[in-house]
Amino acid sequence: MTQDDILDLVGGARAYYVWDAQKVRGSQSPEKKALTTRRIWLAAALIAAMLLLVGCTVACARGWFTEFFSARSNVPLSDSQIDFIQENEQIIQETQAKGGWTVELKSTFCSGDIAYAIFTITAPEDINLEEANIVTPNDSDGFIPGNSGMTSQGRRFFSTSLDKDRPELNVVWSYGTDWQQDNDGKPNTATYAVSIQADSMISGEDMLLEDPFGPEVEFYICFDNFIHTWMDPEVWQVIQAEHAGEDYIICGEETEGLYKFEVLVEEEWDFTITFEGTSQSKEGLELISDYALTWAHVSWKLDDEPMFYRTGKGLAPVKITSFVLTPMGATIEYEFEEPMINAFIEYQHFFGYEDRSVYAVMKDGRKIALHTDGTGDKLTAESPIILSELDHVLLGDGGKLTADGLWIEPILY
Repeated sequence: MTQDDILDLVGGARAYYVWDAQKVRGSQSPEKKALTTRRIWLAAALIAAMLLLVGCTVACARGWFTEFFSARSNVPLSDSQIDFIQENEQIIQETQAKGGWTVELKSTFCSGDIAYAIFTITAPEDINLEEANIVTPNDSDGFIPGNSGMTSQGRRFFSTSLDKDRPELNVVWSYGTDWQQDNDGKPNTATYAVSIQADSMISGEDMLLEDPFGPEVEFYICFDNFIHTWMDPEVWQVIQAEHAGEDYIICGEETEGLYKFEVLVEEEWDFTITFEGTSQSKEGLELISDYALTWAHVSWKLDDEPMFYRTGKGLAPVKITSFVLTPMGATIEYEFEEPMINAFIEYQHFFGYEDRSVYAVMKDGRKIALHTDGTGDKLTAESPIILSELDHVLLGDGGKLTADGLWIEPILY
């Protein structure tokens, strides 16, 4: 039942119902009429339809990114975080159904130099997307879009109207993907999140494009086929038997016949996305007034060989000269205290020890994790950071960068 059906039903009320209402308003007691079975069912249908419409309205008002960021966060979202998410979300709901598979672009979100798109993938009922891609994400059995390099004819998953890289504008866009549960109770459906990160091609220099997610830039996302991937158990058993008791890496001819794939559907689902721009959320908070001396888990080259070089790993002193916090992450400038050849900070081992993360700590004590992109100069927040509510940033070694630019050194025991 649609909204128009409800209006037709209400508008078609018989005259004596209106007369009864008028008599009640005039302090006259109307004649009592017994409800027929048909009227009871009509009333029930009307109530159910109105509740359904209210439910849909609430879901659209809240959007899909409130649930997305809630799933990524270790603590419930605050009211101000929810407000920020809703202000920067665009609800789209564009559906394409082909070959028994349905891909729906639910919503998009963008802030600063990062943007997200939420898709819902619906596979045929005999395919369990949640078990393969979410419950057991690290095994070899899974279902993926064909753009992931499994087919030679696969198209690029993502591109822009300005091309993917623009050297003359010093901007490059990169993307990442992630499967998430959609909590609808159906194993053949799942959420597919696409993140798009804008960055300078030349590190340390500003992008010449005023807004990398402005309305003049179109983003093309293409799902090209869906593929089932798995690992041949018999070939895997042979490899394990040959290397029993050894630390080994399989490569070359040894992998022949190990990895299998099957194209389940040969179709394309193409989406064009235009964001509303992020100029209103570009402002950042500089947390360094001078510098902060801390530690980072790093790798570095031990020689000058261009290929097959030896590497060293360990903790090294690092001087942070800039730490600009934004609602969706941070940009960092740092230098090593000791000379190293091509040193870089390792993924997720940023400014501290391996088992510790970097957190934005809010005034109410809530912690929002920040993750590195592998180079150490970019951090991505797991949920939005409301800068006015920040107390300090906690580094991996226990040091603190306060909201007013103070560096509090860690207490070492």
